[in-house]
Parts: sequence; C-alpha cells; structure tokens
Amino acid sequence: MWGTVHGTRYTLYDVLAGPIYLIIEGIATVPLIGLVQGLSIRAPLSIAMFTVLWTLCTLLTAFVNDYWAVALLRFLFGIFAGPLRSLKIAYLAHIFPTEVHTIVFGISEYGHPLGFGVSFLFVNVTNTLGWRWCYIICGAAGLFLALASCFMANPKGPRPHDKINSVASSWKQQRSSLRQIPWACVMCVILSNTACASAILVGSYNTTIYLAEYFPEFDVSVIGLITIVAGFIGSVFGGWMGDRLRKISGIRARIGLCIVLQIFGFVLVTLIYQTPLTALVILFSINLFGHYWFSVVLISILSDLTPLDCKTGVFAIAYFFTHSIAGTVNLAVTPISSITSLRTAITVLGATLVGVSALILVIPIGCSLVPGTKPKHETNRNEDKDEEVNERTPLRMSYDEKENGQI
Repeated sequence: MWGTVHGTRYTLYDVLAGPIYLIIEGIATVPLIGLVQGLSIRAPLSIAMFTVLWTLCTLLTAFVNDYWAVALLRFLFGIFAGPLRSLKIAYLAHIFPTEVHTIVFGISEYGHPLGFGVSFLFVNVTNTLGWRWCYIICGAAGLFLALASCFMANPKGPRPHDKINSVASSWKQQRSSLRQIPWACVMCVILSNTACASAILVGSYNTTIYLAEYFPEFDVSVIGLITIVAGFIGSVFGGWMGDRLRKISGIRARIGLCIVLQIFGFVLVTLIYQTPLTALVILFSINLFGHYWFSVVLISILSDLTPLDCKTGVFAIAYFFTHSIAGTVNLAVTPISSITSLRTAITVLGATLVGVSALILVIPIGCSLVPGTKPKHETNRNEDKDEEVNERTPLRMSYDEKENGQI
C-alpha cells in the first residue's frame, strides 16, 4: 500500500483520489451527455440530478471504513461529476447573451480554484474534527446546491418566445450544426486546454507533497488562501477582459492573448519549484492568476466556435480529452521523481505541458484556421462609437438562423 520516492510516501488512495478519478470522469462524460440529450432531460433537472448523485457519493464516503468502499464511491463520484461542466457551460451560454459569456464563464469556473483552495483549509478541519467531517460538510453543501438547481430557469433559445430547447436539440438539428464547426481550430483549442489543464493538475496534486518534502515548516493553508484570492481575480478579471477584447477584436486576438499568457506561464512554471519559499509563493500566485485568465478566455473561444444546438456535446468531447489525458499525465510524476527528484519532475512536466499548450494555439493562427472577422460600427448600441467586430462564428450564426426561423 505504501511506496517511497525521495523520502515522500505515496498510497493507493493518492492515485485513486486524482488520476483514476479524473480518467473515469473523462470517459463517463460523453455517454452520459448522450443519454441526457437522448432522453431530452431539461438542463436544470440534469444538473440537479448529477449534483445529488455525486453529493451522495461524497457524503457516504464519511461513513465507510473499508478501502474498497472508498474506492467504489470515488469511481462513482467521477462518473456522476463528469457531465456537470458540459451541462453548466451549455446552460450558461443559453441563458446569458454572448456579450457577457466570458465573465459569466469566469464566475462559473471560479468554483474550481475555490474548491482547490478550500481543500487546503480543510487540513485544519481534519486536524481538529477528523477527516470524515470534510466529507460531511462538502456533502451537505452539495445537497443544498442540488436543491437550488431545481429552481433554475429552463433555457428556451435566443429569443424569449422561442420554444426550442436548444440544450436538448434533435439529432437532425445537431447534425446540421456540427457541419458549421471549424473542427481544425476547435481541436487545437481543445488540445491546448488539455495540455494546460494537465500542467495545473500536475502542480495541484503534488503541491502538498512538495511542500511537505522541501518546506515542512510551511503552513499549507496559506496556499489555500492564495488560490482562493488569485483564482477569483484571474477568473473574474480575465472574464471581464475577455469580453472587452471580444468587443473590439475577434477570436484571433483572443487566441493571441492566450499564447502570450502561456509564454508567461512557461517561464513561471520553470521557476516556481526551483526558488526559495518566498519566491515560490509569489510566483505561484501570479501563475494561478494567469492560468485562470487563460482558462476562461479559451472556454469562451470554444463556445463561440460551437453552435447552440450541439454546444453540450462539443464541451463533453472537450472535457473527455481534458480529464482523461490530464489524469494519465499525472501518473508520470512518480517514475520521473524516482530517477531525478520531485522538484525536477514537477518542473519538467509542468513546463513542457504549458509550452505544448502555447505551441498548439499557434497552429490555427499560422495556418489561417480561425474564422474571419468583419469590423462594423454599431453606433446605435455604443454611444462612444467604438469599432466593434461582427464575427461570423458558428455561435453567432446559430443565433441568426433561429432569429430568421431557419431552424
């Protein structure tokens, strides 16, 4: 059950809690989304249903004693948590206008750094009340959120009187929409996001181990507070800036911003785990800010490249890649650590993945795979008469088609 790598002990649960859970989450996403759409289940009901299921898995974990029971519940947690991000993004894209999609996605995605940060703070709960109370608190909060999900509005389409529920469109509508997607550009965005997510997960799953080995006197709850604050600024500020950039530019410029953010991220990841404690904390904060800014902008780009009718399915494919590959990559940390050191393993893997993420985004710009834009003055909507960009993206086209009654 135990193994040692450069003085650090690993358990089977370390692997089960991270990589295996993520791989299961990725694999389960696409078929469960297909089931939801095949049964035409409303988005709020789907979100509430899966929230109840993963919450029960979390809550039940607090009351089991055997490893096999913990393992089973963790697998089930991965299965039921899989479809939630795809359903969430598609739901928000239907409810809110495109002009504010990035900041809305940013607020939504803030749940990830918030949860990651709180997990560090739960160390104090574990030390005081025991580890079971962590699962009880999270499970109780999840049940409350599941209940609240039942009261969410049901999206009907881009117009208030549109009776088409685009979250659960027919196969005919989805097949027509799938042909509008610039798949070469979309796959570059998905793979870049996958590489970036893999890099951040390599760091997040090994930060506690790294600090325990190299800085045992450091209070890890500080990392939790930093993650909560830096994640909030990166998600919300990044979302606001992304919407501003959408207004005055286009997808090409936003991809360019993502490349610049990844170049800075490459430098930061290269330095973080090679510096003294104070520098590590500062660089870690800046890197988290840049990562979540990059993440929300890239999600918004993928949303713009995807028509309304098949948005849930495309995001399910995206998170299949993200979770499956990210969960697998993290397994490489231990063997590399056994050859070199934990510090070197995290640095090499993290920097390589961030560099790959940036290089992949160069492809759609260099090969002219990004949908074109056409500047247009919209003086009736903007008193300052700023130049806006009227992009003919698949998302915008699907709105226009519904407005004209073509679907």
